[in-house]
Formats: sequence, C-alpha cells, structure tokens
Amino acid sequence: MRLVTWCIVILPLFFLIHCGEAPTTTTPRPGAVRVVSLSPAISSTLRDLGLDPLVVGRTPWCDALDPDVPVVGTLLDVDAERLARLRPTHILVQPPA
Repeated sequence: MRLVTWCIVILPLFFLIHCGEAPTTTTPRPGAVRVVSLSPAISSTLRDLGLDPLVVGRTPWCDALDPDVPVVGTLLDVDAERLARLRPTHILVQPPA
C-alpha cells in the first residue's frame, strides 16, 4: 500500500518540482532542463508526459512538438552550430536499428 501511495502522490510531485519550466532564452538558468530530441518517437513520449515545454530543439519529423521549436537537424545530420546556440542540457536520441 505504501508503494502505491508513493507512486501516485510523491513521484508526480517530484517531477513537478524538479522539471520546472523551460526558459525562453538561449541562456539557461542554473538547474534548468533544456532538451533536444532527435527522435520523433521520443518527442511524442515527451509530449505525452507533459514535458514538451522543456524541449528546445527537434528534428524536422517531430510533429508532436510545437512547430516553433527550432529544428536542429536529424540523427545523421545535426546542425552543430544551431545545437550549440540552444545550449541543451540533454540530447535524446534513438539510434537506428
């Protein structure tokens, strides 16, 4: 019973406290999470989890995200300059099979 209570009450609170909001500038505030997703499947998962505000970069095929999120290229052809300007804290990839 305690595990169920922990999973239902405490775990979501942990994510709400530690995720925060994505900054609107390219200069991240200390401790801010800034994600670049190089996979449409990962982007869909982030959206489904409500974490899409943390995404600051995407591929051209990430239809699940806001079209205003900048495209940084694809898994095989990343625009390194644009990626560096976005200053992500995490880059999520799904390697090809």
